Amino acid sequence: MANKSIVIVDMKDRPLFAGSPPFGRSRGIEMLVEMLESLSISVVRAETAGEAVTLMDLLHPDLLLIDPSIPEGFGAVDYAAVHGFDVIAMTESETVLNHARTYGIPRTVLKDDGWDSVLEAVLAFFEENRAPFPKDPGGRILVVDSSGDVAGLISQFLVGRGFSVSTASIGSECMAALVSDPSIEVVVLDFVLPDVGGMEILKSVSRWQSPPTVIMISALVDGEIAREARALGAFDYMIKPVNLHALEINIVACLARSEYRAQPWWKRVAGGFIRTAQSN
Repeated sequence: MANKSIVIVDMKDRPLFAGSPPFGRSRGIEMLVEMLESLSISVVRAETAGEAVTLMDLLHPDLLLIDPSIPEGFGAVDYAAVHGFDVIAMTESETVLNHARTYGIPRTVLKDDGWDSVLEAVLAFFEENRAPFPKDPGGRILVVDSSGDVAGLISQFLVGRGFSVSTASIGSECMAALVSDPSIEVVVLDFVLPDVGGMEILKSVSRWQSPPTVIMISALVDGEIAREARALGAFDYMIKPVNLHALEINIVACLARSEYRAQPWWKRVAGGFIRTAQSN
C-alpha cells in the first residue's frame, strides 16, 4: 500500500456535517475519500467488521476507521490492537465512546459531529507525515464553493494547516466578504455559483487596485476556460476534486508573491543582487 493508508468501515447514514439533513448524507463518505486520496492517503473501504479484519490482514494499513458498535465491531478493534493497527472509533453515544476508550482507543469521534470532524481526526493522526509547511503561514483565505460541504472540507484542511479561513457559497456573499474584509489575500473560487459566476467575480476583482489572488476551481476540464481565467489574473485553474496538497502549495506561492509585490522596489532590486551574488 502507499506510505499512508486507511481502512474505512462505511457508515452510510453518517451526516456530512452536524445537523445535515438525510438527503445529503450518502455523498459524505465519497467526499471524505476524495479528500483523503488527494492527500496521497490510500483508502480501502469495508462494509463489515469481518471484511475490515481481512483487509487489515492483507494490507497492513496505518489506520482503521470504524464504528465499534456495528456487529463484531469490537472484535475488529481487538484484532487491530493485537496486531498493532491504530484505530479511530466513530461512535453515536457517550456510552460507546467510553467503552471504546476502555479498549485503549484515544481517538474517538461522535457520529453526529459529521464527516468534517472525521477528516480532522484522520489528518491529526497523519500530522507527523504531512508536508513540512509552517504552522502559522499567515494570510486570510476565502473559500467560495456552491457546495457548502466542499467548502467546509477544504476549510477544515486549511485551518488545520494554520491558515485563517472563511467560506461563502454564493457570489454575492463572496463579494460582500471581500469588500468588508480587505485582509483577505487569497480566494479559492468555484467557477459555477448560483447567482454570480466565478468568472464574473474574477473580472470584477481584477480591476481593483489591490485585488486578492484568485485560485479558480471547477469540475469542468476546459482548456479555453482555464486560459481565460489565467488571462484575467487567476493564479491557477484547478480541477475538482481538488488535490489539497497542490492547493496548499498554490496558496503558499500566492502569499509569497503578494509579500514580494508589497516590498518597495529597492528591496526587490537588492534581493535580486543578493541572490545573484550568492549564486556566483
